[in-house]
Formats: sequence, C-alpha cells, structure tokens
Amino acid sequence: EGTVPKIYSSLHKLKWLSMYSNRLGGSFPVQVAQLESLTHVFLQQNQFSGPRPQFTSPMLEKYQHHGNRWRVADAGEL
Repeated sequence: EGTVPKIYSSLHKLKWLSMYSNRLGGSFPVQVAQLESLTHVFLQQNQFSGPRPQFTSPMLEKYQHHGNRWRVADAGEL
C-alpha cells in the first residue's frame, strides 16, 4: 500500500520495474517514467490514478499497466 517513492527516479541503471498487485495508488512519478534504462515495466493491478505515464526509455520492451484508474490524457497534455 502507498505510493511510489520518488527515490526511484535516482535509480538510473534500473532495468526491471515490477510493482504488480501492490495496492499502490496516487499519480505515478513522471521522473521514474523518464528513466532511460528501463526495459520492462509491470504496474498492473494497483490503484494508480491520474494520467497514465508515458515511459520514454528507448530500450523499453514490455509495459503492462492494466487494472488501474488511469485518466486518458487530453490532447493538450500529450
């Protein structure tokens, strides 16, 4: 339970981020979504809300995010 600690944004060599089914909530930190080393991200079955994060890693192979309360971004937010 809780939120994603912002300290994760300093893990510049992080490749796998698995937070599957941990009852995490709130907005997902944009700084974590900008980590360029991520190859696999598993955020499904939590209670995240707000805009769905757009991961920017050029090495991202797998991104699963279903089972949350994401808000679809408006055209002005893209």
